[in-house]
Amino acid sequence: MTDSPTASYDVAVVGAGHHGLTAATLLAQAGLSVVVLDRLDRPGGAAATTQPWSGRSARVSRWPGPVPPFPQRLAEELDLRLDVVAPPADPPTPTPLDALAAAVEATLLDPLPSTRSLPPVPGTEPLSGLAALDALAGSPGPAVANPSALRAALAGGADRWPQVVGGGAAVADALAAAATRAGAELRLGGGVSAVRTGADEAPHEVDADFASGRETIGARWVLADLAPWILHILLGEPEDAESKPQGSRFVVDLLVDRLPRRVLELQGARLVVAADAASLAAAYDDARSGRLPRRPPGALHSPSLRDPSLVAGEPDGTHTLTWVGVHHPVHLFDPDPRERREEALRHVLAVLDDTLGESVEGLLARDAAGHPCAEARSPLDLEAEFAAPGGHPFHGDLDWPWAPPRARLDTPELAWGVATGHPRVLLAGSGARRGGTLSGVAGRDAAQAVLASP
Repeated sequence: MTDSPTASYDVAVVGAGHHGLTAATLLAQAGLSVVVLDRLDRPGGAAATTQPWSGRSARVSRWPGPVPPFPQRLAEELDLRLDVVAPPADPPTPTPLDALAAAVEATLLDPLPSTRSLPPVPGTEPLSGLAALDALAGSPGPAVANPSALRAALAGGADRWPQVVGGGAAVADALAAAATRAGAELRLGGGVSAVRTGADEAPHEVDADFASGRETIGARWVLADLAPWILHILLGEPEDAESKPQGSRFVVDLLVDRLPRRVLELQGARLVVAADAASLAAAYDDARSGRLPRRPPGALHSPSLRDPSLVAGEPDGTHTLTWVGVHHPVHLFDPDPRERREEALRHVLAVLDDTLGESVEGLLARDAAGHPCAEARSPLDLEAEFAAPGGHPFHGDLDWPWAPPRARLDTPELAWGVATGHPRVLLAGSGARRGGTLSGVAGRDAAQAVLASP
């Protein structure tokens, strides 16, 4: 412990992602002093929007895939001010997980339910189509009913989620504004380099490196909106390469002068590509053999079709397209990251040409230098951008969002699924029991655990 921390708070939140900002807002509303620390100079973490192409005003979300909605009650608790676009009116395609998803959704803002109180998990027969792609988003193995697929099925499935006008940046701005209104202090541009736990009731200490130098901040509670693998390193534990998460998603953002006919017909829903059982198996075999999938499975959608603000200032007819592919494990990009990324992009464009019946390259807009507006991101790129180990978008393979049989639930951190094994250090992000794509829920769980503690 150092002699004199720069400042002391009731709670230090490490990470200004949507979970961390949710926790900060609720705790500040309850009257606690809260500071939020993040290495980036903007809030929101993966909930951000950027302009990746020089000379073009089009913006794309940095999160790889549709951003899930906040539960309505949580949005009201946070006083979130978001403008949303309703999903298409067509009913969602039923999935084997629908009954379970409906039962789980009703429990999201309560302490963890017991598995005994919920319907059984469907069998392990292989999934295909969107259900398979959702299942593979958080798990590298075969596409079966799993926690990743369940999270996508909540609230009716990803194609039924309302879309926030302005994309991830609007979500980040609304959350940051809510946290600030509640009285939380946002300290951005300061990467946390160490967390030292205090004995008994003594404050913890957090080292953060700002441009002006290192600061040590004291806090009774530390909430981590970052990968558990990274948290263990910050706590002084050895780096364990064997336990590092391994992401396998490949993301491509495109700007086109005209939407392909098949995408236009879907009105913002996702187009499934090469996600039948045979194609999924072939891609999985390729990846296991050390090859990039020659016919990569994935889903394509146009965020700007439902939210034209993303292409404000662009010529009429211009739109963004986002591809999210699976079975691209991070280790396949290690030998030559740039060349492997370009190779994977070529495979994606080829399978899209085949599926759409027209050349995607022929539709691409050009940036100020005359280059095609196509940005590809491998798991290695996602790791560098979001400090997500192995490029895993959920900080590791997901858990079922309930308490297993005979689980101990006798403390607030266990009852809310946010325990780390360190007193007064809680998970408040995707690594929590109800983390992953459940917007804000893990942050709320951490806040509830703090408020329920002595």
